[in-house]
Amino acid sequence: MPITIIDNGKGADKISGILTCPKKIIKPEEIGKENLSAVIISDGAPQKNNQKCIELIQNFNRPMLGIGLGCLYMVAAFGGTIREGKNEKNILVSVNQINPLTNEMKKKFKAVRENNFFIDSLPECYDVVATAGREIAIINDIENPCFGIQFNPEIDAETIAIIRNFRNFAEVWEKYHK
Repeated sequence: MPITIIDNGKGADKISGILTCPKKIIKPEEIGKENLSAVIISDGAPQKNNQKCIELIQNFNRPMLGIGLGCLYMVAAFGGTIREGKNEKNILVSVNQINPLTNEMKKKFKAVRENNFFIDSLPECYDVVATAGREIAIINDIENPCFGIQFNPEIDAETIAIIRNFRNFAEVWEKYHK
């Protein structure tokens, strides 16, 4: 099952290098030109022309992982709000509920966050899976196989497992939802 990585400018090549399955990197403006099985939306600088990412998030019911900016797009797509703040690059993530992304990981782990935007209010369609201090670190959609993380798992050896866990989840999901 191929995973499409939407490259918002940060981390797509590293994510691609971690995945051991068929994958393809595309730019946001290429969304809609092909049928997608599973998607990772990478981090990057906020873009004014983000409508294709937002539309994909609103209409996609297959496995999706939003990283950094990708997670913020997931929140904004359903009416949540984002705020700018002071970034702490090294954070301690506390997992509050069981989730496929954190399978076989410690309940507390260190992570690297590379942006200074935060989730201010979360839409009702998402649950908080993990926090970093008072900030939301991981979310998941209540009805769809979609996850968002507010840090960069492709940077740290400990958090690379999140990308692999997403790949494993997407493969199992595909097997039972053909």
